[in-house]
Amino acid sequence: MYNGPTRASAVSSNGVSWDGTDDYGQTATTSLHGFGSFSFSAWLRADQFATNNYHVRLLSKEAVFFFGFLSGTKRQVSVDIGSGASWQGAVTSGTVLPSNAWVHAAATYQAGTVRFYLDGQMTDPISKTYTMGTNANPVRVAHPFSPFNGPLDGTLDEVRLYDRALSGPEIMLLTPDNFRTIRRTLAHLRAQTARDQLELVIVAPAAEPVDPSFPAVRHVPLRDLTSTAAACAASCRSSRLTATTMSTSAAFAAISG
Repeated sequence: MYNGPTRASAVSSNGVSWDGTDDYGQTATTSLHGFGSFSFSAWLRADQFATNNYHVRLLSKEAVFFFGFLSGTKRQVSVDIGSGASWQGAVTSGTVLPSNAWVHAAATYQAGTVRFYLDGQMTDPISKTYTMGTNANPVRVAHPFSPFNGPLDGTLDEVRLYDRALSGPEIMLLTPDNFRTIRRTLAHLRAQTARDQLELVIVAPAAEPVDPSFPAVRHVPLRDLTSTAAACAASCRSSRLTATTMSTSAAFAAISG
């Protein structure tokens, strides 16, 4: 760590707060490069967005990979990949980041497509062909000292790089929301006049308490949640009804009712 970033309360336990001036982190690792497919992810809480439209780096290796966001009025997650000597051109999500709120940002690349995710929900599939090169530069976090780049004013937690493209369900499992989305769904369904005729089967990675006031709701834990198809199959096996409908979400695996 350089120039005084500090520990701060974050999503998992402790994250790192960056002062928006000159803080950054640097690893001794120089061999994270040359991946054919890959994924980036991080929990981000941006305290302020600078007025200049420059790139803010969350994780980077100069001329090899950049994962961050545009500042100024755009406030969008962005990715660029380099040959090891030069960049190949950034692609940017169309979804605006919130300020002063935690958000999980992720991006994957495979076979000529970049996919952006916010809080587990895919926002943009963008066609772009990248070839990640290699060089001896270190991997850095929140590094502001490059042309057209600026400092991070905010907190980061669980910044990750994978040497493969994560699937949608795998991204979902990185962004648990403590079942708030399920509880909101239950609140809406509870208000329906036909609620006594519904059965709700919730399939999720772990057994967590869910509001029991809905007339018929059961939770099916499925720890090896690798696809929405597996979640839907589990809900069908558990349902007592002859007619079943499916709904999937990035916040939870499947609902049948």
